[in-house]
Formats: sequence, structure tokens, C-alpha cells
Amino acid sequence: MNITLLSPADGLHFSVLDDLFREYIRLFAARKGRDDRDVMEEFGHRDGLDYDCCYPASLVFRWRIDDPLARTVLEISDDADFSSPSLVTVHTVRQAADGSGEYFTEGTNFMTGHRYFWRVTSGGTASEVRSFETYPDKIRPIEISGIYNVRDVGGRMTDSGGRVKQGLLYRGTQLEAMDGDKSELNARGRLTILRDLGIKTELDLRNGDDDSDPVVPELRVLRFTGGAYYEVFPEGKHRDALRDTFRVLLDESNYPIYMHCAAGADRTGTVAYYLESVLGVPEDDIMLCYKITGLSLRADEMDFWHHKRDVEKHVDLLRGKYGGDVPFRELMKLDLTDLGFTEADFDALRRIFLEDTE
Repeated sequence: MNITLLSPADGLHFSVLDDLFREYIRLFAARKGRDDRDVMEEFGHRDGLDYDCCYPASLVFRWRIDDPLARTVLEISDDADFSSPSLVTVHTVRQAADGSGEYFTEGTNFMTGHRYFWRVTSGGTASEVRSFETYPDKIRPIEISGIYNVRDVGGRMTDSGGRVKQGLLYRGTQLEAMDGDKSELNARGRLTILRDLGIKTELDLRNGDDDSDPVVPELRVLRFTGGAYYEVFPEGKHRDALRDTFRVLLDESNYPIYMHCAAGADRTGTVAYYLESVLGVPEDDIMLCYKITGLSLRADEMDFWHHKRDVEKHVDLLRGKYGGDVPFRELMKLDLTDLGFTEADFDALRRIFLEDTE
């Protein structure tokens, strides 16, 4: 049995962000200090598009074998000896129609700043081993078929030189169908959640009183009535939900977690920027992750810039309580302290989420 690997080339460097995604981020960086609406006006990609732009770039794998009847398997691993298969979504393997014996498939949901090894096995024969690396992009978009605006909270660097672990906490839209759009988790998406990403817990921030059956019964479902931005500041159910959510995040048995509200933007984003503040992610990177929602289909259905003002209102209210010159990230930590969390809790979150990059 002869197996010839065709692509990608050994040692390839690959970005998990497609060209559209990178251009969007570049424009925000170029407009730093200016009104972010300039980006949307210049970007202009939303016009006429009816698909979500938050999906990751895919990498095409191609190979040739001399026995088209043999069962063929593409293996992707973190190790050269293939002792630990990677949590990567691999699409259906297809055979070229010209009878050449060439096969191809696509892979998505690669981690950022990560080295992978791959090979093909067929009929008891293994090919050579090749490797490729992903660039350390600040955003790791995730494909879960049927839903959108999904990304990993991990992947970003901290001021202390650490990096937020990937594969622990994902954020995105609700799993149920949404009125007026095309979002609804399908069978392939369920497979990605359970097999490829290994998610164990659904953290639903929409309604703590909801007792409906879960969309994915295999997941543990935790429901809280979350609030967005300044809604978590006054005492009340949203305040309690923020406290309960962080208790979930402090329990390592819950991971990996899929966290969502309806659009994966506001209630979900509020929890994310509290957490990232504790972890030491730079403020610009925290806000970049918020702005990525502008790439989603959901951006057409929400007053995106009104919500941006709500973030600013939240910060103003916190500064009114904790001090006008307190940095953004310290405000979030002070507010969590007011909820009863301690420095020991913050250290525990850092231990759970941070990895050394050396």
C-alpha cells in the first residue's frame, strides 16, 4: 500500500482566522482611539451576506493512495507518536471523481499558537508524519454547525506573560432555534460539542427559572438569569447570577463549558470581560473579543453601538463606587470582591485558566 501526502506541506504555518476576519481586526487596530463605527463603515462586508463570518478558517488535507477500496483515516495529534489525538473537527473525507486515488478533507477548530502532527493510515499502512503550526492569533473562532458567534475564551496572552488555556470555556449563541434567523444546532454541531470539543456543561445565562429539556441531553445544564453590563451592578437577580456563574467557573469538574445567552454578545460578554480582567488579559484584547460580535449574523439584529455605550455606562457606575482613576480590569476585580470572592478565588481561576508559554 502506497500513501502519498500531498498537502499541507510539512512545517506549514497556518492562521485559524480567514482573510475577512483578519481584515476586520486590522481595521480596529488602525482605528484605535477613534469611533469604532468607522470600522463598520469601511469594512462594509455585512451588506448582502446571509452567513456567519465568525467561523474559523479551514485547512485542506490531500493525499493519494493506490487502493481506493481500503478504509482510510486521517489522524491529527498533539504528539509525533500520535498518543494523544487532537480535539479537531474533521469533515467528511471525499475521493476525487477523476479516479486518481486522491482524497481530500477539511479540518477546523484548531487551537491558536499550537503545533500539530498528521498522517494517513489505510489498509494497515501508515504514511509519513508531517507537522504544521498555527499562528498565535488573539481570537480562536469555533465552528459548531448550525449556530454562530462561537469562539474560545482562551488563546490570549496576559500582561504577566502567561496565556489563557484553550479548550476550557467556549462562548456563543443559544443552541435552540432563534426566531427570524437561520440558527439552530444540527446533528453535526452536536457531534462537535460532544466528540470534538468534549464539552461537559452548558452554562445558560438567559433564564434561571427555565425548566425546559436541554437541546443536548448529554450535557449538564446550569441556568442563571444573567445580566448585561450595568445590570449586574445593582443588587438583584442579575447580581446573584454573576455570583453563581463565577462559582461554576471555580469548579474544575464543570469543564469544558459552553457559555451562552441568546446572541452570545451581552450577558455572555459581560461574564467574559470580568473573567479576563481577573486573568490579566490586556484591556484592548478584552474589548476586541467583544467587538468580534460585529462579524456575526447577530450584529444585524442588535443595536451594536448602543450596547457599546452600555459597556461605558457600566464602567462609569463602577468608577463612581470604587474610584474615578481605577483601571478597567481592577474595577472588575473590585466588583467581584464585593460579591464575596477573594484573592484566593482569583488565584484559583488563574491556576485553572493560565498556562506558562515558556
